Amino acid sequence: MKRVLTLLLVIVWVAVIYWFSSQAMQETTQQTYEVLVRLGLATKAELIRSTDPSVVLLKYLARKGAHLLLFTVLGGFVTVAFFTLTRRVGLRLVLPAWLIASLVGVADEVHQHFVPGRTMMLSDMALDAGGALLGVLVAWMAISVMLAVGRFVRKDRKKLKEFRRG
Repeated sequence: MKRVLTLLLVIVWVAVIYWFSSQAMQETTQQTYEVLVRLGLATKAELIRSTDPSVVLLKYLARKGAHLLLFTVLGGFVTVAFFTLTRRVGLRLVLPAWLIASLVGVADEVHQHFVPGRTMMLSDMALDAGGALLGVLVAWMAISVMLAVGRFVRKDRKKLKEFRRG
């Protein structure tokens, strides 16, 4: 059941990514503005009309931050799913999980090339791969900690049983 759930998480998250990248540039721009306004970082008027470098930078960082966030989460989900399926650890876990998540980023950018008003950008592919790597590493560290704690608890239980017998 865990295997199915972790694979389902990956599939649903990839669908979320493709849903976002299927939207025309005007729609994603409006979504970016709404997020920045809700966070109280700028007003809608500032975002639409301002040529102030700080506002332009804010919009840029919000758009690139979305790439990083989406692919960090994907990298984590892919790592957990891959671990659940294979029980691999170390580089045998990290490398394939990162490659899978990064290839989704490449495919997503190619897909965007065919969406009106969107473009395929190598810098976004690199950002997606960087986000995926971050997610993979965080998930790998969490898995490693859980495995170490599990080993420690099993050793403690064994010692406790021996103590009670002896």
